[in-house]
Amino acid sequence: MARNNRLFFRVVILLVLIGYVLYAGYKVSFGTNYTQSWAVDMESCETVESVGSGWVPFMVKDFFGYVSPDGSGVFRDSIQYRVALTPEVFCNYDRSGDSLIIRDPVKNYMFPVAVPGYPLARDGLLFIISADLSGVTAVDSSGEILFERRFTSLISSIDSCDGTISIGLLKGLTELVDTGGNTIASIESKGSRIDSVYGTAVSSSGASIAVMHGIDPQYVTLYKRQAGEYVPEKRYLLDGQLRRQAILSFSDDEAQLLAETASGVTLLDTFDPYTVKNIDLEGRLIDFDFPAVKEPLLLLISREGESSLGIYRRDGSLFDRESFSGEATWLYRAGDAFFIGLDNTLTRIDIRKDV
Repeated sequence: MARNNRLFFRVVILLVLIGYVLYAGYKVSFGTNYTQSWAVDMESCETVESVGSGWVPFMVKDFFGYVSPDGSGVFRDSIQYRVALTPEVFCNYDRSGDSLIIRDPVKNYMFPVAVPGYPLARDGLLFIISADLSGVTAVDSSGEILFERRFTSLISSIDSCDGTISIGLLKGLTELVDTGGNTIASIESKGSRIDSVYGTAVSSSGASIAVMHGIDPQYVTLYKRQAGEYVPEKRYLLDGQLRRQAILSFSDDEAQLLAETASGVTLLDTFDPYTVKNIDLEGRLIDFDFPAVKEPLLLLISREGESSLGIYRRDGSLFDRESFSGEATWLYRAGDAFFIGLDNTLTRIDIRKDV
């Protein structure tokens, strides 16, 4: 996801898709050409035993793995239940959440993890959520346990960036810790009839934290680090309410927040005048690419076996949208290329700026 697994969350392109793949370049945005480079059917392609340096992670409907930038080599495996996937390692696990093994496909190393649970990837780390959802174990890419924490409330969300980890709890607290598990701050959310945390995000520099919280009403509160402490900067009232874990993300330059809402997404400026822009979506948000504000926002949506890819100006207005049959699964950016999964096909799209 633009960031790795943004919910998974955390990243995308806009092109005309025919059937499973794109067949022609399509000029879609402000001085930019998006051109298909290749498409690979992951269900029928041959798979290699190891991964080369610089290969790109992918996830499609039934498979995951890594692909060489030119599409000629594929390391592929079947998804058991879910996968925690990063550019360096993965953990493919079943419904039981037992016998977890982290695998480095480049070095062909395997690292057993002695902690059961359900891993998710954030910022190069794996966070293993306990079966009762009240504990988390942080593990690095070699399987070494960094810390373990237990809480008296269910964990609702986790994000991590630049050594700062944000853990949202249903009882209305957000615990900020470092990679050693040491407490940085404890943020209490108030002001609603129900003060649960439904989403949290850490900016790329770690200097800002965002928390989605509350029912009746629901807010996003922005905190900024000042003199070593996180202090509230701005509270945004959301239009509509989600009663489940929600996607919350900073743009790459930290100038905007993207918050999933009951009707779509909301873009929140993180600097004065703190403008709010609502985007209505017809379907479920699968993934997104949320670069610096000078570039467009791209949203991948799925609804009843159909998918769509929209490109939006940063004021929230729609520039263009394309719809296609099939289940969209994956959007990932690597340099000047995007990789999109649709059913069991992966496509690479190259980005070329007009001179």
